[in-house]
Amino acid sequence: MADKIHLLESASRAAEQNAEDILRTAQLQGLDETRKRALEATRKAIELEPQMKSFRRMLWNKEDPTKVGSEEDDLEVFYDDPDFKKLLAP
Repeated sequence: MADKIHLLESASRAAEQNAEDILRTAQLQGLDETRKRALEATRKAIELEPQMKSFRRMLWNKEDPTKVGSEEDDLEVFYDDPDFKKLLAP
C-alpha cells in the first residue's frame, strides 16, 4: 500500500512539474512574440518618422534624464536586448 501511495505522489509531482514547464514555455513564447512585435513597431516608427528615434530611445533607456516618472518606460524591459541596443543606442 505504501508503494502505491509513493507511486501516486511521484506521479502527481511529475504531472505538476510538467504543467509548470508547459506554462513557463508558453509564457516565454508569449514574451518572445511581444518582443518581436515591439522591435518591429519601433523599427517601423523610426522608418516612417526618423525623429521618433529619440523618443523611442527615451522610452528604452533606463537612465535617460529627460524621463518624467514611470509613465515613459514602455521599452525599458528591452534595455539589455542586443537588437534594441543596435537600433536605439546612441
